[in-house]
Amino acid sequence: MPAKTAQSLSRALMGAALLAMGLFVYACNDSSSAKPTGGREGTLPVVPVKVKVTRKSSLERDLKLIGIVSAWEKTTLKTEIGGKITEINFAKGDWVKERQVLARLDDEQLRWRLRQAEVELELAKAELAKMQELTRPQELAGARAAFEGAKAQLEEAKLDKERVDKLFRQNMISRERKDAADARYQVALANYQQAREKLNLAQVGARPEDIQIARQKVKAAEAAVSLTKVQLKKTYLRAPLSGEISAKLVNLGEVINPGESIATIMDNSKVKVVIHIPQHEISYFKPGDRVE
Repeated sequence: MPAKTAQSLSRALMGAALLAMGLFVYACNDSSSAKPTGGREGTLPVVPVKVKVTRKSSLERDLKLIGIVSAWEKTTLKTEIGGKITEINFAKGDWVKERQVLARLDDEQLRWRLRQAEVELELAKAELAKMQELTRPQELAGARAAFEGAKAQLEEAKLDKERVDKLFRQNMISRERKDAADARYQVALANYQQAREKLNLAQVGARPEDIQIARQKVKAAEAAVSLTKVQLKKTYLRAPLSGEISAKLVNLGEVINPGESIATIMDNSKVKVVIHIPQHEISYFKPGDRVE
């Protein structure tokens, strides 16, 4: 190696050594200048530490959402039968109670139909009772006795008529006397014929199938009466719940069909809120959670 090069390398190594010694001395002086804040020399300072026990608890989240507020219950009153509106007892904005009569329909035809159905029921019951009586032995004895009495009265009236006719032809009695005898005979003859028919029916008796048919007629008549009474009740249009009339949909004198709407009623004593929760937030909610 050339001399000049060796001399340059020696100088470089000497300079690096001096720089390392200088850094060491500087570090020692800096550490000796820092003094501890407490305790003996050469010890680390004491730092106070607070320790707490961890507990499991729910995390409250503040999430603001937009919802739709509506009445707790809302319904539309509709008719079950058709007819002319003869009475209206409400207006929009009125507060009504459950079962309160809000309107009435014309019931004249239904009342007439009810009277007719009741008459038909009484006739059906009478027919059934008559057939049932024909099957009783005592009814047969009574019919035979009534027939014998009517027969005797007819024979007596016939003899009296023949005697009066003879006297009238001889001009021995008046026309009024003859007319009275004729009328008595006609009445006795009608009673005799009626008693004979009753006796014949009692002797034959009513057939079981005829009695069954009569019973069915009574049931049908009873059903007609009940149905008409139910329809009469439906002419009174009552509020299905308590609430405020939010819409009036008919006018007095209007003729409506079955199923038409009369009014809309809302129960505002309580309200309900419908909130749409984002999909990524649904996992934080469960039934029964309270919201404000």
